[in-house]
Amino acid sequence: MDGVFHTEFKFLGIIKNRPHYKSIYNEVYLHHKSDDLEYIADWSDEHKMLWTDWPLLYRLTTINEQNYFYDVEFHDAYKYDMNTQLVVPQGYIYNIVDKADGFSSIPDK
Repeated sequence: MDGVFHTEFKFLGIIKNRPHYKSIYNEVYLHHKSDDLEYIADWSDEHKMLWTDWPLLYRLTTINEQNYFYDVEFHDAYKYDMNTQLVVPQGYIYNIVDKADGFSSIPDK
């Protein structure tokens, strides 16, 4: 990657087992080995999650006072770590719900 990439983009985390980067305009991109960037979604700084309007690909949910966002089709879940400022994979959203002590707003399986 060249120097321009580093000044305009910040590593956001591993999402769907691939490195994702956030632009200075809160747009999230997947970085391909060929140095190509693919737009994936916007970044909602308010909710700390990937954001798409149409189609709706990600949802935010709170489980035991922790915010997670998850892929509505594949159900993989992520959490934004405020200390590292990175998105961290959390596994399958239903496994998180099953381990939780409280109620979740996740739609039925």
